[in-house]
Amino acid sequence: MAQGGFGGGGTGDGCAGGGGGGGYSGGDGGFIAGGGGSFNSGGNKEEAAGIGVGDGSVSIELADNTPPVIVFTTVPSSLTNSPNSAFAFSANEPAMLTCALDGGVAAPCNTTAVDGWAAFSRLADGVHSLTVFGVDAASNQSSVQYSWTIDTVAPSLSTLDTLPNPSPINTAVSLSAKWAGATGASYSVDGGGFTAMTLSNGTFAASLGAFTQAGVHDVCVRGTDGAGNVSGSACVLLAVFDPAAGFATGGGWIDSPAGAVTADASLTGKATFGFVSRYQKGATVPTGRTDFQFQTANLAFHSTAYEWLVISGARAQYKGSGTINGGGDYGFLLTAIDGAVLGGGARDRLRVKIWERATGAIVYDNQQSGDVSDTAEPATVVGGGNIVIHSGKK
Repeated sequence: MAQGGFGGGGTGDGCAGGGGGGGYSGGDGGFIAGGGGSFNSGGNKEEAAGIGVGDGSVSIELADNTPPVIVFTTVPSSLTNSPNSAFAFSANEPAMLTCALDGGVAAPCNTTAVDGWAAFSRLADGVHSLTVFGVDAASNQSSVQYSWTIDTVAPSLSTLDTLPNPSPINTAVSLSAKWAGATGASYSVDGGGFTAMTLSNGTFAASLGAFTQAGVHDVCVRGTDGAGNVSGSACVLLAVFDPAAGFATGGGWIDSPAGAVTADASLTGKATFGFVSRYQKGATVPTGRTDFQFQTANLAFHSTAYEWLVISGARAQYKGSGTINGGGDYGFLLTAIDGAVLGGGARDRLRVKIWERATGAIVYDNQQSGDVSDTAEPATVVGGGNIVIHSGKK
């Protein structure tokens, strides 16, 4: 058979070609496939649909059963506080890409030949997922999914304490706070920068050190969570007192401004006051009496107990509790400036703030403009009478 060959209808020697149009050239020719198939040199039949041969070469077309590979190239953080989310993804071959949010019906994504992107806004808090499906030209299918959590709720404060409060001068003060949902917390004093607190056994803590001068300080804390939410500041007044700094007395009247009475902001008129506040020798809680009357509003406040007194230069501030018209349970904060003392500005000024202790609801506050924080300088000038800061004996 070195020089011979078998045609499309020939037979012989176990190497006969049975197909029309195909044959074997046993010399320096090659196997030529026809439409009906043929035999190779080993006597095995090849299907023409899968093999094309000629001129001594062979080409094979294999079926494509490999699905496209899709990968995310841009995703939101797995835990985020943003309700808006953007994605980018790509496939390793041209494919039709569709997207399904949270297991919904898939819809065409924004795509080029192999790249795609999707964006969502105003999503609700909770767990979300995006599934991207791909189908290539051979109808092979694949998918990839990404899940993330949206949390827009800031941590909430459970407790906030400064110990001791009130604090004598030259005494170390500690700060502690508990939060629901916080992974970090920080504090500031008197509007300064925030400093990180240390977490131990579920409580965030910090040392404020010792204050060497009497004064009332605004200590604020805020919490952060894993999603990046930051709570609003929660604040407490820290009273640092010097029992030997003196005492305060006052008596007279002020013009109560509009808005001072929460129940009826239109009420204005003359309000009278009288007070004395001091530390007895060796005491850490002040004693005295405070009366404030605003007849137009039928409001007569009388103190029943003091918590602390801070005297610093021309300023006296103290906090306590009392009754209105003989009943109820109210807290109060009185801030007084002696205009005759250096730094007092030559005019006596007074602020009276009263609130319900059970709810914190403000009943009366004559500081209605400018700085209304509890540590602010009082703005209301005394219309008659006077305020006197009595120097202590060192």
